[in-house]
Amino acid sequence: MKNNITHLQLFFITANFIIGSSLLLAPLITGSVAHEDAWLSMILAVVTGLLFNVLMLFLMKKLNYQSLFDIIDQAYGKWLGTLVNLVLLVFTFHLCALVVGNTDDFMVVVKPDTAPYFYQFIMIALAMYGAASGLKSLGKTNEAMSLLFYTIIFLSIILLIPKVEFQNFKPYLYHGWKPVIQGGYNSLGVPFLELILMTAIFTFVKEKNKIRRYYLMSILFGGSILTAFVVAAIGVEGAFMVQRETYPTYSLMRDIHATVVFERIEIVMGVIWIFVLFVKITTLFTIILLGLQHIGRSNGYNAYLLPLGIAIWTLTNLTHENIVENAAFTSQNWTLYSFTIYLLVILSLLIGLVKQKKGGQQQNSG
Repeated sequence: MKNNITHLQLFFITANFIIGSSLLLAPLITGSVAHEDAWLSMILAVVTGLLFNVLMLFLMKKLNYQSLFDIIDQAYGKWLGTLVNLVLLVFTFHLCALVVGNTDDFMVVVKPDTAPYFYQFIMIALAMYGAASGLKSLGKTNEAMSLLFYTIIFLSIILLIPKVEFQNFKPYLYHGWKPVIQGGYNSLGVPFLELILMTAIFTFVKEKNKIRRYYLMSILFGGSILTAFVVAAIGVEGAFMVQRETYPTYSLMRDIHATVVFERIEIVMGVIWIFVLFVKITTLFTIILLGLQHIGRSNGYNAYLLPLGIAIWTLTNLTHENIVENAAFTSQNWTLYSFTIYLLVILSLLIGLVKQKKGGQQQNSG
């Protein structure tokens, strides 16, 4: 099947889903609140996000990693289940539009002489093609490209280490723990609570006994990369500059000058970010299509491709007008919004598990 993926491909899809919007924005989201203690906020977000996902994995394993949409129908029945699935799809739809918006916001900063609609159109068209090709195709492409990109990321971090000034991390906890917790709260919603949507593709992983290990490893891996860049941004540029940069990680790469040839690494980082955004958008696009296929009881989802692409393009241009408004909405509202969806999914899994056990008991007694 075109949606079957291996446990290793799940690892890379999840890792890039995590890195996605956060690769260039994480230092700003945490640093604007926690200042020089932003690295503590990022660690707090990673640990908390890991715990939330451990609970989700425990319940999904009990339910044999069925499709999330099927579990919701079994938990609530046909009509109420359809309504809950629609709520889940609306959240996914909104998130997908925001990530597409991240793409054109970034490209307008890098190349302002091109209309943002052009970047939106290209990214949505690529996501449509990727979704039509299936998760299997996305998994293979992502696996191959990620090995190259992560090598570049690790080399970049290593080259930044000599430029880190530990004085930039002082004074420790000058503002207390409240800003640290607030920064961790902001980063928890983007992206760790969003990972609840990955339950929709667990059913396509071939070796389901390896899902838990590789999924949790991907969270630690992706979270570690985000933490490393937050540490690097604070250590190299200082909290004062991080708060004033639109994309601190992108600006950070300008400080790398290994040789005369090995310069302008920020362009490479921009290419990497566009790619991981593509992976996140395509994954969200596929999840929405799978949900529409389930609700419509269709044999495939290709018929929904064009209408969904047009709808996402429309919402992208209706949500937030600029980068500042987008960042404000994300930091102030997104964690609570995504946590509400997380609780809804967890509740659905619990009800589905209870009904499954009752059904098994009735069969045994019969």
